[in-house]
Amino acid sequence: MESRALTATMAIVSLLAAGAIAGTTAATTPDGTVTVQVTHDDVADSDTDVGAQVTAVSTKDGNGDTDLNEATDSSKTKIKTKAPGNTGQSPQTKKVTNTSEWVDNGGTKRKVTVRMTITYTWDAEDHEWNLDWTITGITVLNLDRSSVASELLTGLNAGGEFDIASISGLQLTVELSDGNGGWQTPVQYGLAAGPHAISLGDVDGDGHLDLAVSCESTKLVRIFVNDGSGGFDSSDVTLGSSDEPSDVVLVDCDGDDDLDLVAACPGTASVRVFSNDGDGSFTALGTVSVNLPELDGDEISIVEADGDAALEWAVADDTADEIAIYGGITLLTTLDPGGVIEWFGDTHFDENGTSDFAIWDSTNNRIVVAIGDEEGTYTPAVHSITLGAIASVELVDADADDDIDILVHTASGTVELLNDGDGVFSEA
Repeated sequence: MESRALTATMAIVSLLAAGAIAGTTAATTPDGTVTVQVTHDDVADSDTDVGAQVTAVSTKDGNGDTDLNEATDSSKTKIKTKAPGNTGQSPQTKKVTNTSEWVDNGGTKRKVTVRMTITYTWDAEDHEWNLDWTITGITVLNLDRSSVASELLTGLNAGGEFDIASISGLQLTVELSDGNGGWQTPVQYGLAAGPHAISLGDVDGDGHLDLAVSCESTKLVRIFVNDGSGGFDSSDVTLGSSDEPSDVVLVDCDGDDDLDLVAACPGTASVRVFSNDGDGSFTALGTVSVNLPELDGDEISIVEADGDAALEWAVADDTADEIAIYGGITLLTTLDPGGVIEWFGDTHFDENGTSDFAIWDSTNNRIVVAIGDEEGTYTPAVHSITLGAIASVELVDADADDDIDILVHTASGTVELLNDGDGVFSEA
C-alpha cells in the first residue's frame, strides 16, 4: 500500500445547521487551493435519483484556473441512488456516499468525498418518489505531501455561506461566516497533543454539526459539541494505552440515526469502535484487529455496502491483502484482488446506491473493479494493464457523461477505462 501524507482536509457542510441546501453554490476554500461547486435536483423520478453533484478544481496548479467549466485539473462526483422499489409506504431514508480522485496540474493528488442523507416520500397523485436531501459532509483531501501542515474544514450552511474550522498546532480555530462573504472574529479551542484527523457530524441529534479530532500522541479523540450558535464544548473519548488514532470518522454503524465513532490505530494494528449513546457520549463497542497501512489520516473509508439504513466502513488489510468491510465491529465481507493492494478507491460506478471499489493489484499490474449490489455481494472484473507498470490511479469523470471512470497512469502513458454507466468498463 502506498504511503500518503495529508496536508489539508476540507469538508463542506454547515457548522450551524445540517439542513438541505437549495440551488447551485460555488466557493473557494479559504486556503485558496480548491474551488468546489455543489448542484442538485430536488425531485426524483421513479427510476434513478440524483441527489447532488460536486465539482472540485485545484486553483494552485500553475495555470490559475478557477472557472470550473474551463479548468483542466478538475474532478466531478455525483451521488446516484435508485428510489425504493415499493410504493405507498412511509418515508424511507438512505445514507449514501461517493468518492472521486484526481491529480491536478501541479502534481498534487486530490480526493473528494460526498456524504448525503436522502429521504423519499411517495407522491400517490403523481405516482413518483419525491426526495429531500441533506449534505452531511464533503471532504477534499490533498494527498502525496511530505508533511502535515494543517487541516482545514469549511462549512456550507443553508444560506450558502462557508464556515471554517482549522487545526494549527494545538488549536482548533473556528471562523463563522458573517453573511457577506467574510468571516467573524476567530474563536480558538484547545486540542490535546498530536492532532491529526478531523471528522464532523451531528453527534447529539440537535441538528447542528459537531466535530471530532483524533489526537495521536495523547491517545484520544476530542469531541466538540456545537451549542447551536457556532460555539463548542469539548469532551474526550479515551482509547487504549497504546492506541494512537491517526484517522477518525463519525458514521452511523448500527442504523439507529446517531453517529458512532470509528478510530484507526495503525500502530497497534487495530480499529476502535465506539457506540453513540444518543446524546453525543460514546461507549466502547469493541476492537477490530487489522494490519492497517499508515496513510496519515486517510485509513478509513465510509461506504454503503448493502443498501440498509446504516453505513459501513472499509479499510485495507496489509497482511491479508484484501479490502475488509465492516458494519460496526462485524466483518461483512472482504474483497481479494489476488495480489498486493497498492491502492483502493470507493465510489459509485453504477446507479444502485451501493459503494463500488477500484483496487490496484501491484503484483499483477492490474485494476480490479468490484461492483456491489444491495445485498452486499460484490462482482469483480479484472482489467490488466499492458502499457507499462502502473504509477497512479484516478477516479474521475473522464468523458463528461456524468459517471465515474478510471484513469490508470504509467510511465508510457495513460490508460482510460471508461464506464458505460452500469459499472462495465472498456479501454478507450
